[in-house]
Amino acid sequence: YCTKENLEIHTFDLKHWNKRNGNFKDRVAEAGGTFHNWGIKTTTFSFNTNDYKIPMNFRFLFKTFAETFKELGHSNRQIDIMKIDCEGCEWQSLKGWFQDYK
Repeated sequence: YCTKENLEIHTFDLKHWNKRNGNFKDRVAEAGGTFHNWGIKTTTFSFNTNDYKIPMNFRFLFKTFAETFKELGHSNRQIDIMKIDCEGCEWQSLKGWFQDYK
């Protein structure tokens, strides 16, 4: 089970700053967490920059859950809490996240 001693907080976002919160890395660190400047994708992922009014030459980094778990050393570990807020894609991509976690 999760305790204060073994709790890890990781947050992922394509953007690292906004007017309201300032620098996300600083804000997450203040709460005891780690900010990662990449998006989570499923293996069947597609991203249309036109949907987000982003210039075509702007590049975002996306990683699957499997890639993220491996990079963070979390493979074969239990995840107690996972909060997802991806601007309406939660239900659409939920199945893919669990497939990536296998």
